[in-house]
Amino acid sequence: EKVYLDITATALNDNILFSCQNAKVTYARYHQAIAQAEYQAGIVHWNANETIFEEIERQNQLLLSTVGDGIYGVDVNGNTTFVNEAAEQILGWKKSELVGKNIHDVIHHSHENGKHYHAQACPIYAAFKDGEVHSVDDEVFWAKNGKPIPVEYKSTPVTENGQLIGAVVIFRDITQRKSIQGKLLKAMAEVDALKERLEMDNAYLLEELN
Repeated sequence: EKVYLDITATALNDNILFSCQNAKVTYARYHQAIAQAEYQAGIVHWNANETIFEEIERQNQLLLSTVGDGIYGVDVNGNTTFVNEAAEQILGWKKSELVGKNIHDVIHHSHENGKHYHAQACPIYAAFKDGEVHSVDDEVFWAKNGKPIPVEYKSTPVTENGQLIGAVVIFRDITQRKSIQGKLLKAMAEVDALKERLEMDNAYLLEELN
């Protein structure tokens, strides 16, 4: 019967020391050691990656919770996937009341004049239909109390493996800006009225002088 051996020869002074083991046993031990080493290396590598992912997620959550702009995500069906704290404060809706709901039907269903806002015409929906970034600087979102909030927003498409999977919407309450613009327009109108009156007075004085 043939027996395959692993043989080691070692020079020892003027002699040679031979040792041998069953090759099948050493082969199995060798590959077991290799497999164990790879497994341990994989665990260490995965743990390191997992720590990195956890840190990225923590930083993302921190960013979402600290920015002043409202941020929410939608899937390709228009259903809400996440909402940050600023969005909750601006809209008055809780995250639990929005996640999983069709966001257009909740906060973007009508124009400021009350006219129905069709989802097909919504720039937010357009972002995950055509893959383009859509920016709007003067529309309204509807708060939980039923009041319209003037906003500017940007809808950015999100892709995964080349496929559109939704969009992220960043919006800002522009109530104060609208108020300032209104006051500015009123002031300009008053200036124009005074200018017109002054021109009329000048014309009258010229006529009197003549």
